[in-house]
Amino acid sequence: MTLYTVDGLVEALEWANDGVAADETACLWLAYLRWLASQGVALPASAPVPQPRWIDGQEVLRHRRHPGKACLSGLATGEMGTKFRPVNPESKGCGTVMRSAPFGLVPHISEAAVYKLSTDAACLTHGHPSARQSAGAFSVLVHKVTAGSDVRTAAEHALSVVSALPDPAPSSWGASGRRWNCLPPARCSARKNSPRNWARAGSRRRHSPSGSMRCWRPRGQRRRGVIRPPISARP
Repeated sequence: MTLYTVDGLVEALEWANDGVAADETACLWLAYLRWLASQGVALPASAPVPQPRWIDGQEVLRHRRHPGKACLSGLATGEMGTKFRPVNPESKGCGTVMRSAPFGLVPHISEAAVYKLSTDAACLTHGHPSARQSAGAFSVLVHKVTAGSDVRTAAEHALSVVSALPDPAPSSWGASGRRWNCLPPARCSARKNSPRNWARAGSRRRHSPSGSMRCWRPRGQRRRGVIRPPISARP
């Protein structure tokens, strides 16, 4: 699923490089729907049909490796989850953290943009604040490590970032902006995974954009993406 995160980001960058505005979260949702299909799960009728990309033809990615239940069930709803329209509102497992390293590897964007990309993507499958904040913390941690920080310093910084940024939760979860215990899963994931390994895994193969559709977003909700620098996604 991490590689599909990379592919969703690459598709958004490809559209941006072609001068076409694309919604990064919608690109990621389409990528995750393609991942869902790779796990042998039929796409729900209410979901858009994503255009196939190079990654979808890699048979090795069709092997089931104990995919998270919340990841599967959140995507199977056919709804594009958001912070204020959550799917799986009680889900706060590690499924968001394990796929969020690539956000910290996107160059030339701010720390706040890294956090927003990561938390918006987390909401696609997990609705609990703890899940999105953990993902955001880990992405910021990776962002700092790739900039030269050691893991401890990066983890402490990630916690301070999460504590400072407003992240309102629906009233059904209690007080708006409550901070959840998000750092331990982020720190644990950082110990087990090297950002350099994620970068190598995600950049082994490049391909041309599908060119046949923009990243989908519900009618009336199109907006310009936050990834605007002219970063080439091609060789």
